[in-house]
Amino acid sequence: MPRDDDKPAAASAHEIVKALPGTSLLTGNPASSSILGSTIDRLIVLSDVDDVDKGSYAFAPMQMYRGKLGSTLADWFLLPFASPEQIILPGFHSAAEYSLKRGGTGEEIFLSICGLMSTGSRTILITRWRPAGQTTFDLVREFVQELPRSSATDAWHRVVCTVRHP
Repeated sequence: MPRDDDKPAAASAHEIVKALPGTSLLTGNPASSSILGSTIDRLIVLSDVDDVDKGSYAFAPMQMYRGKLGSTLADWFLLPFASPEQIILPGFHSAAEYSLKRGGTGEEIFLSICGLMSTGSRTILITRWRPAGQTTFDLVREFVQELPRSSATDAWHRVVCTVRHP
């Protein structure tokens, strides 16, 4: 997250990996994100997704590949369609973050979600602005732990209630 030290995000990433068997922490870039995205079931991006202002399909869902060939959501549209079934983007930026003062109509969220769903994703947790802080990491960790046992809606409601009333 911008202006934040990387240590809390790294620690949270390791907590998520410990809490979910079969989870890996991706470092480096072994293949294009459009190819790699087709081989994984769940994608959690703990870094900022702030390149949405270039267009709803021009952002890189896997930020570690940003600017590389095959990294944008538009590249994920190429056949065969395949992307992670669950995508969690707690660092997504939209025009709402700036009260629409930098342009935008809110369509960047709608079109981005539709684009992700059109490539095969079924559960998408996305923010209107980057909330940051430990609560964000806690929400993400608890949400992904609940997903195997309940629907996304039920998991989210339970996690919000848990965080609100510890």
